[in-house]
Amino acid sequence: MKFIPPLLYRYSDQFALSLAVVIAILSLMPQQSLDHVSMDDKLQHVSAYLLLGFFAGLSRQSLRTTLGTLVAVTLFGVLLELLQPWFGRFFEVRDLYANALGAVMGSLLAYGLKTLSARQGAT
Repeated sequence: MKFIPPLLYRYSDQFALSLAVVIAILSLMPQQSLDHVSMDDKLQHVSAYLLLGFFAGLSRQSLRTTLGTLVAVTLFGVLLELLQPWFGRFFEVRDLYANALGAVMGSLLAYGLKTLSARQGAT
């Protein structure tokens, strides 16, 4: 049984790039007011970076390159968070934690599925 559909694996970098563009646009869009920060906001951050970490890590061939991708995705989140004050948004440390948590979860999921797929293919 294959855990990763071939088209998903083949186009994972394109999915990751598209998702990164969407995340950047949404992260830098000016908002009228950010007075109320709910847990939904953090869940959105975790979910977005989980998907980004997953797609970005999916086509990596080794644990080392997967970890490099994890670092890159996390730094992307840091960069966007640092740029937000110039776009009428607010820098928030908890957003950095949520972004990093999502990136770690997504990268681990990608690596785990690749490992399972490789074991299935070897037997």
